[in-house]
Amino acid sequence: MSLEKKRILCFALTFCFSSIYLIWRIFFTLPWKTTPLQLFFGILLVIAEAVTTLGVFELMASKMRFKGRQLEFPDVPREQFPDVDIFIATHNESEKLLYTTINACTYLTYPDKSKVHIYVCDDGNRQEIADLAEKLGVGYLGLADNVHAKAGNYNHALSKTSSPLIATFDADMIPRKEFLMETVPYFLQNKEKVGLIQTPQSFYNQDLFQFNLYSERDIPNEQDFFSREINILRNSSNSAAYTGSNTVISRKALEEIGGFPYGTITEDFETSIRLQKAGYITYATSKVLASGLSTTTVKSMIRQRIRWARGVIQSIRNTNAVFTRKLSLAGNLSYLNAYFYWWSFFNRMIFILAPILFALFDFQLARCGFWELMIFWLPSHLCSSMSMRYLSTNIRNMRWSQIIDTILAPYLIFPVLLESIGIQQKTFKVTEKRKTSNKTTSFWYILPHGALIVLSIAAIIRYVKGKYGMALLFSSVILFWLLYNLIALTYAVFFMLGRDSKRKFERIMAKENVKIYVHGNWQEGETFDVSENGIAFLLDKYIPMEKGEEFLIVVQGNDYHADLKAEFVYVKQTPEAFYYAATVTPKEETSFQNWMQIIHDREHSLPKEMDPWMTVCMTVCLSLIPYVVWNLYVRCRFSGIEQKFQLAFGKQESLAVSKEQYGQITEEFVKAAFSTSNRVILAFFLCNIAAVLAVLFVRIFLKKQWELGRVLVVVDLMAILYHIGILGLYLFSMPEEEAVRLAGFDRYACSIMVLAAGLLFMQATIDMEHSFAVRIEGNGTYRAFSSPAAKLRYQYMVLATMMIGVNFLYSEINGLLYIQSNYSQSLAGRMETLAGDRWQEEEDQRKYFVAASDREGQVSNGEVYYVSRYFLNAPNVEVTERLDAGNMDEKKKNTMFLSFWMKVRYILEQLM
Repeated sequence: MSLEKKRILCFALTFCFSSIYLIWRIFFTLPWKTTPLQLFFGILLVIAEAVTTLGVFELMASKMRFKGRQLEFPDVPREQFPDVDIFIATHNESEKLLYTTINACTYLTYPDKSKVHIYVCDDGNRQEIADLAEKLGVGYLGLADNVHAKAGNYNHALSKTSSPLIATFDADMIPRKEFLMETVPYFLQNKEKVGLIQTPQSFYNQDLFQFNLYSERDIPNEQDFFSREINILRNSSNSAAYTGSNTVISRKALEEIGGFPYGTITEDFETSIRLQKAGYITYATSKVLASGLSTTTVKSMIRQRIRWARGVIQSIRNTNAVFTRKLSLAGNLSYLNAYFYWWSFFNRMIFILAPILFALFDFQLARCGFWELMIFWLPSHLCSSMSMRYLSTNIRNMRWSQIIDTILAPYLIFPVLLESIGIQQKTFKVTEKRKTSNKTTSFWYILPHGALIVLSIAAIIRYVKGKYGMALLFSSVILFWLLYNLIALTYAVFFMLGRDSKRKFERIMAKENVKIYVHGNWQEGETFDVSENGIAFLLDKYIPMEKGEEFLIVVQGNDYHADLKAEFVYVKQTPEAFYYAATVTPKEETSFQNWMQIIHDREHSLPKEMDPWMTVCMTVCLSLIPYVVWNLYVRCRFSGIEQKFQLAFGKQESLAVSKEQYGQITEEFVKAAFSTSNRVILAFFLCNIAAVLAVLFVRIFLKKQWELGRVLVVVDLMAILYHIGILGLYLFSMPEEEAVRLAGFDRYACSIMVLAAGLLFMQATIDMEHSFAVRIEGNGTYRAFSSPAAKLRYQYMVLATMMIGVNFLYSEINGLLYIQSNYSQSLAGRMETLAGDRWQEEEDQRKYFVAASDREGQVSNGEVYYVSRYFLNAPNVEVTERLDAGNMDEKKKNTMFLSFWMKVRYILEQLM
């Protein structure tokens, strides 16, 4: 089946299952018979689910329409390229920041450069910016007392210029030299009525999500998802948004809608809506042609998102974009989805609070059972997750979207709510992008997420307390969401904790030819990375230099030439070459301008997609959790407890107990633990066989040596020691702990076997990564599976195995606690009550007849036989599950007769 058919099938299944789920939730699960407060939260939860699902439906529809809505890029003769005005908007940005942007605009390629008119639009009316514009040979349009923010600044520039096309850039956005050649042709010789071409917003520094979460090599910029995915999908409904920069606009179209609109704090977004209502095409492209600076503090980022949220709501309300007939129905739905997007943070908070309210405060938010959830919710959830993969490339997945929403949710809920009910923010605040501190920690912003983490942990503890076996299984859905949300909240706390920033300027990976003049000789090499005040380069041979020693560097590349004065910092040897680092200063103004272009006029090296291999460390850590938790529990649980023979745990000494007594119990234990009829043992043997075969296969056919064999030995020893430890509980623990047998030995065995399997899987993946090592562009060894899909399947398998192991271990903890608290009513407790604990007596030679007349079928012969022999310390114990006239006479042949039913106990007392 082709990828397209798979996508259509997945979308169809998602639509069907999600629709069925929503109908079921709305009409059959609302808790009408609960308190008004619980009903209120139950309705909020249903609304949040419905809005989220409808958003997915709209994205699927856009994806289905997408291929048929491509705008043609015409081949235009060079003489037909028109005049273009370039507006660089600035309010209070620094001269240094503006220099790089203006400089890049002067290098733009165009058939006739005299037709390119560059203007710095400064509504701060600053003399130093006017001097900078004059220095770089561009126009300056100052505006004093601007009351209409960016829209007023641009409209003032419109009144002073006349070119038919206008390119707009923010002060920090640096265009690549081919920007105009890749955008202007859309307006020429095109059958469509093109009003605006929007290129992606891109950034050359790490955004806060990349930087604070130490993921600058693993995830793309957070805004890439909108610029390179969502906005391009919006082409299908002619609802692509103008994002304020990196854009070319038709002057005629702007004049037709009355210029840039006032009355909104996101004039760019509203401009695109008004152009669409006027019948113009707004089109988003996928090629990155300009890059700027991401915000560098949490405060400025949150302020920016609040402005976007309020502005989008204002603009949709101002233009009636959801209901106007001047847009297509698809366009109306697209803007409805844009409006609901800003409510997704409210929805996210509801999704976090719902399981907490249920588990911690007993709120009934939905009237349904476990199997109903499995029938209605699970297919919908799985299909929606699959559809999200088809809706985007590897820029974003559902899990990462929910982490971002969790980080931002507490700070956007109230601004969105206030704006929706008409309480507006009129003032415009420019986003701060200068690095003002080396630390990005924001402790005050941690408080909401910290409180939610405390509530989530309390909810988990309360909800799982006392549950084991099937009860724990039926609780798995709520536990899943509590743990899922807890992980996202943990990310949020780490995000807010921030990270020290050591660098003043961003380093950008670049490979350009470089010549070094040192010690009277020229040496040729290649740059590794560059920044405004530094350079790292590679040389084939070692050249000794002292720290601070000066030399000359000539960088030639991408049609630019820069002569730099350099000062040596350090050198280190790599497997490929010698790595040198130095600080640099351009020798003259022209070299500085070219140096800025060498740095910025390129495709930047930050990731454009998520790294599918990024979760190895997380998987390794999670695989060890069951082992660590269980050892901590055992150490805490048995510390200082006096055992059966008045012996502290861990300090056993030889006692006057016969070897036969120990032997009998040990024999029983070994039979139960290592019986070939035990499925757990069979699974463990199969794991051993599979691991041995894998090691041999790799050794013989691939000529590689895996560590899996050594890990297998360790795992086997661990399993054996674990079983020996359980045997110790049988031999030495208090009578209350004898119920360990009744808690279910098979589940104990499953716990360690599942953990062992998880460790083997973990080592297997490490070995596989080493075995499939490949080299990528000379940047060292990169370890990988045969494909990201194979890696993903492995990770899901290990995580599932780990969760099963945790479930088994926790089930046993609760099982032991339950048996201990109900010991007097258990089989062992009732036996001890009737017969006493005879272990400390000399070997009892009497015969016992035990009648276990359990009419509910809850006691088996085997369990009664085991407990009887243990407590009675007698080799001759006969057991029956039925006490009737046929075996009542047998009691006369026994010295003692035992039963668990009171009416039979009366006979026993008479006989004794």
